[in-house]
Amino acid sequence: SNKRRRKAFWDYASVSFTDLGHAGGVLVDGVVQRLCDDRGLACWQSQVDGHGKDVPVPAHLGEEVVDRTKNKYGPLTAEDAEDSGSLDILDGEFPFNVTRVHQALPPKVFAFTVVEDAWRVVESLYVDGGRADDPDAFVNASFPHGVQRHVQRLAGLQFVPGSAITRSQCDRALRNLDEFDLIVDAASLATGGLRDLAAVLHGLYDVEAPRVATVKPVGDLAVAPSLRARVLEDSWCHAEVYAAARSKPAFRRGGPTAAIDRGMLATRPAQNVSAATAAIDRWFQIHQNNESYAPKAWTVAKPDDVPRPWHEIGASSKSKTVYRATVNGKSVIVKGRKMRKDGWTGDARHDQGGGVLYLEMVYLEALRGRPGIPELLGAWWDGPHVVLVVADGGEAIGEGPSGVGTAPNVMTAAFDARARNQPLALARSILECFGSWALDFLQDDLKAQQFTMDAHGTVFMVDGPKVAPDRPLGRAIHEAWGKKVDHGSKGDHGALDGAKHKCKRDADCPFTKESHSCRGAGTCAPGTRGAPEARGKCHNTHYQQGPQHSQHHHLHHCVPLSEKTHVYDVANRPWLLPYIAAKAADPAAGEFLRSLIRLAGRGRPDDRPSFRELVDRIDAFVKAPVPFKLGPKACLYESEVIQSNKRRRKAFWDYASVSFTDLGHAGGVLVDGVVQRLCDDRGLACWQSQVDGHGKDVPVPAHLGEEVVDRTKNKYGPLTAEDAEDSGSLDILDGEFPFNVTRVHQALPPKVFAFTVVEDAWRVVESLYVDGGRADDPDAFVNASFPHGVQRHVQRLAGLQFVPGSAITRSQCDRALRNLDEFDLIVDAASLATGGLRDLAAVLHGLYDVEAPRVATVKPVGDLAVAPSLRARVLEDSWCHAEVYAAARSKPAFRRGGPTAAIDRGMLATRPAQNVSAATAAIDRWFQIHQNNESYAPKAWTVAKPDDVPRPWHEIGASSKSKTVYRATVNGKSVIVKGRKMRKDGWTGDARHDQGGGVLYLEMVYLEALRGRPGIPELLGAWWDGPHVVLVVADGGEAIGEGPSGVGTAPNVMTAAFDARARNQPLALARSILECFGSWALDFLQDDLKAQQFTMDAHGTVFMVDGPKVAPDRPLGRAIHEAWGKKVDHGSKGDHGALDGAKHKCKRDADCPFTKESHSCRGAGTCAPGTRGAPEARGKCHNTHYQQGPQHSQHHHLHHCVPLSEKTHVYDVANRPWLLPYIAAKAADPAAGEFLRSLIRLAGRGRPDDRPSFRELVDRIDAFVKAPVPFKLGPKACLYESEVIQSNKRRRK
Repeated sequence: SNKRRRKAFWDYASVSFTDLGHAGGVLVDGVVQRLCDDRGLACWQSQVDGHGKDVPVPAHLGEEVVDRTKNKYGPLTAEDAEDSGSLDILDGEFPFNVTRVHQALPPKVFAFTVVEDAWRVVESLYVDGGRADDPDAFVNASFPHGVQRHVQRLAGLQFVPGSAITRSQCDRALRNLDEFDLIVDAASLATGGLRDLAAVLHGLYDVEAPRVATVKPVGDLAVAPSLRARVLEDSWCHAEVYAAARSKPAFRRGGPTAAIDRGMLATRPAQNVSAATAAIDRWFQIHQNNESYAPKAWTVAKPDDVPRPWHEIGASSKSKTVYRATVNGKSVIVKGRKMRKDGWTGDARHDQGGGVLYLEMVYLEALRGRPGIPELLGAWWDGPHVVLVVADGGEAIGEGPSGVGTAPNVMTAAFDARARNQPLALARSILECFGSWALDFLQDDLKAQQFTMDAHGTVFMVDGPKVAPDRPLGRAIHEAWGKKVDHGSKGDHGALDGAKHKCKRDADCPFTKESHSCRGAGTCAPGTRGAPEARGKCHNTHYQQGPQHSQHHHLHHCVPLSEKTHVYDVANRPWLLPYIAAKAADPAAGEFLRSLIRLAGRGRPDDRPSFRELVDRIDAFVKAPVPFKLGPKACLYESEVIQSNKRRRKAFWDYASVSFTDLGHAGGVLVDGVVQRLCDDRGLACWQSQVDGHGKDVPVPAHLGEEVVDRTKNKYGPLTAEDAEDSGSLDILDGEFPFNVTRVHQALPPKVFAFTVVEDAWRVVESLYVDGGRADDPDAFVNASFPHGVQRHVQRLAGLQFVPGSAITRSQCDRALRNLDEFDLIVDAASLATGGLRDLAAVLHGLYDVEAPRVATVKPVGDLAVAPSLRARVLEDSWCHAEVYAAARSKPAFRRGGPTAAIDRGMLATRPAQNVSAATAAIDRWFQIHQNNESYAPKAWTVAKPDDVPRPWHEIGASSKSKTVYRATVNGKSVIVKGRKMRKDGWTGDARHDQGGGVLYLEMVYLEALRGRPGIPELLGAWWDGPHVVLVVADGGEAIGEGPSGVGTAPNVMTAAFDARARNQPLALARSILECFGSWALDFLQDDLKAQQFTMDAHGTVFMVDGPKVAPDRPLGRAIHEAWGKKVDHGSKGDHGALDGAKHKCKRDADCPFTKESHSCRGAGTCAPGTRGAPEARGKCHNTHYQQGPQHSQHHHLHHCVPLSEKTHVYDVANRPWLLPYIAAKAADPAAGEFLRSLIRLAGRGRPDDRPSFRELVDRIDAFVKAPVPFKLGPKACLYESEVIQSNKRRRK
């Protein structure tokens, strides 16, 4: 709709949002923050960095662009370290200085703003400030010169409270309006505008926009009329700017971004319910059996339309009785109050407008024609009672308990047979059914008898769910019937509209019926788990308060229920997807369904797929059934850690919960992080002592042993204080607590997987000293902390509260020894530094059938030097700890080191680290011997001396400071020769690069260690020419392009051959690049990415021909450092430790090291347009929790820098214009191009853990090649086609 937007659309490279409307800015901030986090963008936000501050301009602007990480420039200056660098997004309230905005952001900037009427600014500031004082006093104090702040900042000025704007300043503000590509009125945000803005901003970065909160209009502010007139008169410039903004071509006049929905929707749009609700409302209001008042689709309108006999079937409830009858030879279902000879009888409240039967009819009418929704044939009035008739959807798929309880749902033989023989079709039908209603409704009483299945295997939801009051359908019903609307039990305590609730903790949030949330002990069948938001989940968002937004606060709100709540349900109800996956006769189909369960069972609602996405995944699998390998849980069962122990093997499939009791100080802290990650990822109910208090007793659910009731039911009244505080039934117990066997089994559903970490007594002392960061005298520390030796762990194992300075008795120690038999797995903390922590992560995540994350390397605890007599005294006093430690190591449950061997049998998410010992040893030996003797050369070499490569050699344009490159021929095959500059009398130049640990050594290790992997040139051999190395590799073809030699904005120019392959075989080319990167990215880092480092042969295979840097924290890096120490060449030192970033402590991103600027793109003008470095390459600070002090009594934050990893290069391939984006843009096949853009969206996520591995990306291409799903337009392409862009020339251009 806008020529400017349309014309500039594909060139937009950055975003600037300047807040000229109070209410709008706060709302937009959340959208921008979400985008920054999701894409890992470099964002400067005034609500974080300070409202009113000048836009940060990159350092050294206008000077010659240099890489500040280079050796010759030395360590970073304070100015450089503080430099924000080049940004992607500016957001908030700042002086709109056009020059500074364009200096801070790479061109071309998409600049937009939210404008607001002056009096609405006053009202929204009053509301946001939560003012309880006199409104007149507030307005007088806050607006002595009217509304000035926004227009002063638009004029490029610092706002000074109480100051007035001049005419010339106002004129400058009016001129600056022309800089904006999009202008939105804050008032429109409550009518779809915020959703539009989210779609625009996310669409510019080609990602799906999240669902945004509903915006409430700002209320009226009653003040003296003269005061209002005075403020509006003083706000003359604001009024001029507001009027001028609304007259600009860039101004957006409401309405949804129509054509954006042309692409593949991630979720089904909300139904247009006005006609459906209006028709049912009219029928209830008129209350007559007159066909003219019935909805058009009805074929039944009076009793005679359904001839008798009717047969009552077992699907009745308090509000209705259900019968089966026949109409025109077809079976139908009749629902109403209990039928007697003289008509229908019972309480008529359920039959009124807004009642249970009304709501069921609205559900059926509003969703008419959707999958899994029974057809409403009609209804009639029998006096005060409603009788409704629906098509027969078959028999119930099973029978579940009528309320709370642990009785399982028992499925029918027909459902069981279909699960065995057609699992994917059955799963698809269930997901389609849920997807039809889950966006507008909530079913908080899920049980099998609410679903039926017909002879074709179609599943129907036959019991009308509750309407969500925050959706259009819910609002329409409430407008029509108000308080008459029936919500069933009031016991949801507002969970249907949870976002309205403020909170400080999860216990403050409402929860759904206990048969749905499973919050109470004994309320659900084993294996059933409620979604976190259904149990009550508190979530934080940021907002600003006060007239000048000068304060930074936290607003806590409860996570609302949504479609994603039911996505979690289908994955965590044993009678839904888990039942089908377990029964499937086809192992591949069963494992595929388990992969869907893993996706659907994620903790954060935003991380779960929609029902539409789940159905699409099934369709894609049916077209190309990839042979799925064993999932994490099945692989764990096959592993030696389970198979080596009879108890673990026997109980494995029954484990339903986890208990970790910390009996080793260093081990516990490390395991806590693994447990926390699992809890967050799966949305588990976890109690962790480091959060809730070390040494506290395990929380036991309320009302234990009493009759199980649903505390959310009406008749039990509001929740008591005891119930509100009740932690409910838990999934995981973790940390330091008195190990009372009875309490553990009361808190956790059976069967419990109990494990512990044990530790030698003196190692406990040492690790406590190190963790405490003690600088005092070690002897004094030990004497003060261990007057009776190491007692804490064994006292807690005996079920006691630990009291510092107390000693354990013999009987208590015996109880601790007996309690060791309760554990399924016992691990020595010392083993955690040798793979044990990785094993534990694999075991814990495997029990919940999810891939274990990569865990941090564990450092051994150092020695603590104290007086020998003091050490002897402590060990003597630790007699019980020593007995427990020895007994634990002798138990069958004890785990004796080594990796969980068979766990890796499943499909690996990433390629395992290469076993490099042989490769490095062979190259090390060759460098150490320094002789041209074939007997010392690695076995695979076919070249060992100069005569093996006959001349002539032709120098090619691929030389560098450390080597010159030639092309030659060996046995009729082209080869590449690399070494120092060749002269007639031999090779010459500085020989430092030729030593062990030098550049050529590292390149040879790279080639030898990764021999045979895709995209790695074959190392044919090497020889010595005096002090110089000459190496020979197979010819991988010509370079794929040419890029700048260092920093700068010059783009990589690709060759005609690469361009042609990108057009004609885009998927094959992308696959080859991803396989190449995947071969080396786990052990190496390439921080100088440019096109000439890659070649392509005649078959289209891409090779990485320039050896990357070795990662020092990987096995290969450690092996090299052990052999050559300080001789190892890291290239420029300017990475400032980024290769091993996790070692660095930090308080903010600026404290973290960053890679070369040509890689991190941190500095302005250092990279080509469209290039973006990964957040961790730019320097990213991340928080983890740890405990400090002898009793773990304090809760602190340890800040560390996010390390580089394989995922850093995954981000690179998605954010270098000459890699995947180039191929996607050039692809002649639109479906292939859009598919590659979907991979770019996945690979370009902000958090490394959210990005797929290279192996996963390659697998996605393979699956697409087998079954090329016709991809619809992606978010960016859909946005371009939308009216919001097409209506404006500037935006379009």
